[in-house]
Amino acid sequence: MLINFFFCSNSYSEEKIEIININKPIYIGTNQSDKVLITACNHWVLNSRDIIDIFNLSIKHDDYGEINRMYYWLPCEIRGRLMYDGIEWSFVINAAATAMWMSNDKEIYWGCNKKACDNFFLLPYDGMR
Repeated sequence: MLINFFFCSNSYSEEKIEIININKPIYIGTNQSDKVLITACNHWVLNSRDIIDIFNLSIKHDDYGEINRMYYWLPCEIRGRLMYDGIEWSFVINAAATAMWMSNDKEIYWGCNKKACDNFFLLPYDGMR
């Protein structure tokens, strides 16, 4: 599954991204009695086009602390791999509107806080209200 798209960075240059693979969602929580969340997680689906849209809509954050202060977290995530600017990255998309790219010792944090992001996540961004 290889999909290309153009990604506008903060400097407005277009860079090519290739989605290499997407894994099924996984519930990573310790509370196995939360059947509603486990079921929702297992039925959460993002395809390549959705992931492209998520990264196009998301903003970069400097560190995980920013993500932790501004967004919720759910024990449900979708993992995969992508190629960006000639570098292969692993990605994790959390069901609460955040994502992270990892490659070697580098990490990039993303938050999807626009209204257009809402349909992609189990818990959309609400400013932690």
